[in-house]
Amino acid sequence: MDALPEDWQAVPNEKEKCEEITRLTVPENLSDIDRATTLLLGGYPQQQKSVVDSFPALVRAKGRAAFLAVGNPLCVLLPTFELSLKVAAIEAVTLVIESQLVPGSDVVDLLLPSVLANINAIGTPDEVVNAWLKCFHALVPLLDKALIKAKILPVALAKGANDETSVQSRVICCAMLGSMAACLTKEEIERGYLRRAMTLCQDTDYIVRINMCDGLHCLAAAVGLEVTVATILPEIFELMKDEEPLVRVAATNSLVAVMGTLPAEIRRKKVLPFCRLFFQSPDMESQVARCMALQFPTVLSQVVADIDNDLEVGVFLGAYRQLAQRQDSETRRLCAQSCAVVLKAATPRRYATHVHEALTGLVADPDQEVRRLMALQFHDICKMLGKERCAQYMKRTFLNLLGDESNAVRVEVMASLVQTLDQFCIANEEARTRAFADFLPALLAADAGCGYCWRIHHHLMLAFPHFVHMFTSDEINENFLPMALKYMAGGVAPVREAAADAVVTFMRHSRKQAQRTDMYCKLIRDFARAKSHWRRMNFIDACHFIERRFSTKFFKSYFLDACLELTADPVPNVRLHLAALLPALKQSIRLPEDVEQLERVNSAMSNLATDNDRDVAAEARAVNDLFKRTPVRMTGGAGLLDMNGLPGGHSSESEDTKKEEEEADVTFSADDIEKLRNEEALLVKNRRMGSGDVSKPGRPGPRAAAGGSGRADPSRPRRSTNDAPTPSPLSITNLSSNSSSRSSLDSKSGVTGSRSNSGGRVGGTVGSSSDDSQWSIRATGGVTASRAVSSSSSGPSGQSAPDKLSRPYRTSPDQVVSVGRSLASLTTGKALSDRSASSSGASTSGSAFGSKSSGASGSASGASNGKLSTSAGSVKR
Repeated sequence: MDALPEDWQAVPNEKEKCEEITRLTVPENLSDIDRATTLLLGGYPQQQKSVVDSFPALVRAKGRAAFLAVGNPLCVLLPTFELSLKVAAIEAVTLVIESQLVPGSDVVDLLLPSVLANINAIGTPDEVVNAWLKCFHALVPLLDKALIKAKILPVALAKGANDETSVQSRVICCAMLGSMAACLTKEEIERGYLRRAMTLCQDTDYIVRINMCDGLHCLAAAVGLEVTVATILPEIFELMKDEEPLVRVAATNSLVAVMGTLPAEIRRKKVLPFCRLFFQSPDMESQVARCMALQFPTVLSQVVADIDNDLEVGVFLGAYRQLAQRQDSETRRLCAQSCAVVLKAATPRRYATHVHEALTGLVADPDQEVRRLMALQFHDICKMLGKERCAQYMKRTFLNLLGDESNAVRVEVMASLVQTLDQFCIANEEARTRAFADFLPALLAADAGCGYCWRIHHHLMLAFPHFVHMFTSDEINENFLPMALKYMAGGVAPVREAAADAVVTFMRHSRKQAQRTDMYCKLIRDFARAKSHWRRMNFIDACHFIERRFSTKFFKSYFLDACLELTADPVPNVRLHLAALLPALKQSIRLPEDVEQLERVNSAMSNLATDNDRDVAAEARAVNDLFKRTPVRMTGGAGLLDMNGLPGGHSSESEDTKKEEEEADVTFSADDIEKLRNEEALLVKNRRMGSGDVSKPGRPGPRAAAGGSGRADPSRPRRSTNDAPTPSPLSITNLSSNSSSRSSLDSKSGVTGSRSNSGGRVGGTVGSSSDDSQWSIRATGGVTASRAVSSSSSGPSGQSAPDKLSRPYRTSPDQVVSVGRSLASLTTGKALSDRSASSSGASTSGSAFGSKSSGASGSASGASNGKLSTSAGSVKR
């Protein structure tokens, strides 16, 4: 057998495993600070790293106590950490300092000794030294000036006393001198180390020159304008000619930083001429070109502000074109990233002559990231140019971006599609029509060529509602409507919802009756009555947008019945999705003519709240509070009435009236609507015949409970004829102030039952108080429950229910009596013809309306025939 590799460790025995588990185990009752301290002092390196990474968050949460408790052992153990953990610990401490989470005195007392000790250490790796210098730079603003002059300045000067010291020491000196400049006065800097700093700019090692360049702008800000122009600015110009590219990069960054502190005259006479020659250099290295591309917008802004001469500005813009055409892809990416800023500085009037060539080249760049950056800011560029210039110069460029082969580029274009297209909506009708005629096939090709990139589909669907103002009705119906219907039926969830909004918007703004009717029929046939439950859920999403974009009258006339059909859907997810729509359904009702529809909506709310599926029931109960607070509209200028019968505001009413006026021409074909209604009647009939349980319309029967199989569970007992009767479309109670007996025609707008009192106010109903008998109409929403106090009511309708009473709105007595009498006139004939001689315990069939009874109550003989329970006894009109 071959020998095992030496780096393989032996399998630990049981004792070693137990010891390791003991070391890794931390008591659960420790606080966050104690746990961090324990892991830091005795944990494994991985545990120590977790403490280091969470140190800023711990200090942010616990404050000064955590900083002192964890910071002390961290500073002690930091020299023993490995390199990566040591750098991570220093960066964590630096983040705490920069975030100002702890008082400055505590930070200085704890960290300054460690910073100075580690900076003075010999043989420290460069990564650790750079980390400590960043920490020192963050710590300097917290230091006292006397402390800087007494302890820190001598250390810095000693590090760079002469050229014989190590490169690392001179680098530390440069960094410390630049950091301390902001804390000292001009005289202190000139007397202390200005000459030494200028000497370090000419150091033989380029690393030292780079670090001294990084601190020159701090020195310039501290010593003032005169010293800067006389001493520091010539030194920067000299460093920009250095043989090392990285030194020239550092000098360029310093010059750009110093330019902001110089007056316009000095910039115009000394800085800008030098920059012009420097930017026109043909043979610059890639590092320098990247630096110029990054700093170009700032330099150009200064040029335009100080000179504003087309010739001078054109020279700098020519340099930008050269940078945008370089072989280095990183340079081109930086040019693309700053393209919008460059155009803003150059002003749109110079676009055609100086910027257009560079922009078109970047849009057609072979690098995908360059094109993506251009697409990301393309709408901003179009907006800056204005509509006329945009239509003149940007059409071909926009078409190139739409036809890009990369989905990453298309996503950025589609994300701002509406803003971009809006810039092509110019006053010239002919030019605008030609432009959008070219955009139409490009948009279709972009959708067809993106594959399964749902983000492109989503952005496109979000833009569709705005297309009604950009494309003709025929173009939308022929090209965009089929696309919206396709994604509404088969897209991912965000795409389906956006596509539903697009279809509704197209229907709202369609100018031809045949097109509107076709859209409406597709929504009803292909979605509301589809076999796929996903499509039925998409129809509910569409109803949300219909409720927002159309008037309540339109919604009630064409979509209310289709929505209420879905309350009996066999799939629980559909009913769950429908629950959130019920408040909108209630708000589409207008009393008193829509009392029956209101009762149907209340019944739907009650059925969903007592649904067999617990998720549906929970969602319905959560929506019920909003449902109860939703105001009901009243005819005759009464406005909105809330659940207490008080005015609910007129702002939404006026907006709804405005929508109704705008929809005067929005009509559908009468023949197609009649066909849909006939189909609906046939479907309802087939559903009732096939389900075998119509005792609770609007509520899923055994089919839903059985998981949508459509078959009743044979193990369940059949429904007894003694069960609760079928609810009627309306609940009307004949009340009397002198008698507690009553005849109840109860509908399930909540848990069944009502309470009769001598005030006309019935639990869950709206009544009017009078000395004579009156009608009480149940017209509130939500799950209602009440208790029957009549001794003659002992059937299911009189059983007590959970006390979840909704507070109904109050309408005027005249309105209630008017509605009750009109309904009585419709049903009295049938009630009298079907009424038989009543006796105690006898059952009556048909509609018992407006009867007052005493004695035993009768029960319906068959729930499926819609027979209702009435009270036996004498009938009083």
